Amino acid sequence: MISVSCPTCGTALRVKDKMAGKTGKCPKCGEPVRVSSGITAEPPAPLAPPRTVPLPTTGPPLVAPPLREVESARHAPSRKPWFFLLLGFGLACTLGAIGAAVFLRPGKSPEKGREPPIGQKVTERSEPAPNKQLTDLVARADKAFASGDYALALSCYRDAIPLANWKDPVLYLKKGRCQLQQQFGATWAVDDFTEAIKLREDFSAAYLERAVAYSHLGKFKEAIGDLTHAEHTLKVAPEEVGKYALICADGFRAGKEQSSARITYDIAIQHNPKSGPAYAGRALVTLLPNDSEQLIADAQKAVSLGVQLDPELTDRLGRAFLCRADAFRKSGQTKRALEAFNEAVRLAPYLEEHRPVFQDR
Repeated sequence: MISVSCPTCGTALRVKDKMAGKTGKCPKCGEPVRVSSGITAEPPAPLAPPRTVPLPTTGPPLVAPPLREVESARHAPSRKPWFFLLLGFGLACTLGAIGAAVFLRPGKSPEKGREPPIGQKVTERSEPAPNKQLTDLVARADKAFASGDYALALSCYRDAIPLANWKDPVLYLKKGRCQLQQQFGATWAVDDFTEAIKLREDFSAAYLERAVAYSHLGKFKEAIGDLTHAEHTLKVAPEEVGKYALICADGFRAGKEQSSARITYDIAIQHNPKSGPAYAGRALVTLLPNDSEQLIADAQKAVSLGVQLDPELTDRLGRAFLCRADAFRKSGQTKRALEAFNEAVRLAPYLEEHRPVFQDR
């Protein structure tokens, strides 16, 4: 038997003598092995001892990496140079496309010092600016409110408020006015007017409008408080306070708050003595028969100021004259009683049934 070593993997082999001078395959690695003609093949030269590097005597101790990391690094596929070239080319194309899209975006003005794209002027904008959109919305809302389309106006004001960053008190004021025109919208109107006041504490219009909203809710104390604050703190003109006091009084009367309405009509007349509607309104909430003379005086004052008496006030005025006629009758003033009764019948013909009481006897 002949001893031989594989020059590739170093495996020691023993072959028959007849293989001397021939070449065979290593059973382990499959590489060709030349068998010498001698009796015994010379063993391979011993490997040189590995070079050692002296370890540092200072600093943190060196720790060998885990075996798993060594194995994964050993078996990791090697990256070919063309792979990195393709990767870099793809990134460059992506970044170039993004930059072109940003630079050529419609409506964007070219940077200072650069020429605008062909066919585009610096002053032109293909998209409306946010303030332009806000202006258009407010104009549309104002037009809708003026035409009585309060639902559309409310929707437009609601969309405009975010465009103004929720910081425009006038938009909240206009939105609250739209809420007042909606059924059961007084509560939301109070919230809008309050928000306007938070943004501008001296916003007198918001205080006056909130007083109206409070009157729709039957909140007399709050309404009078806002009217008083507008007059004494914000120095609103008395005529303006009187105008809003009249609106509040009408709101209280619509809500059957007769006592609150009467007081508020008094405030309206005090601030604007020439307000015919204020006198007519107070006549509508005056109690009969106790205040029949006050009712007659207010109704006559309203007529002298150009107010046309509506059917409700005409009927109340007729009954007030009936109360006056009855008072004259009881005091023995028969002639004056009959004159008052005739006026009552002229205003309210159904009172004719009471004539026998006032006939001369």
